[in-house]
Amino acid sequence: MASPLPQVVAESLVMTNTPLRYLAAKDVENGADAFGVVVRSKDGSAIGRLEGFMMDPKSRTLRYYVVDSRRGRRLLRRLVPFVPAWLDLAGRSLHLLADSPSSGYVPAAVV
Repeated sequence: MASPLPQVVAESLVMTNTPLRYLAAKDVENGADAFGVVVRSKDGSAIGRLEGFMMDPKSRTLRYYVVDSRRGRRLLRRLVPFVPAWLDLAGRSLHLLADSPSSGYVPAAVV
């Protein structure tokens, strides 16, 4: 019986080569309330502030949260894999309901 690994690898390569589009949170219907909220991991620790989303235009699905955080005077922009979350408007926080599928966050680059 053939190993399913080659198919999984092929599917992940297709996913990584999909051109994504940036959507600013403030430009998304009902997203303006979420612009700038603190994104919190499943354990409640702050990751950064929500700037927007990266979307797959072919499937019309969100793939990443675009999150800004500061390290001293440096601004870091990260792509956090899209997982279910709930928005606490009173507390100005977006709480991720699952751990990110990857071991960390992806540094974002302007292309």
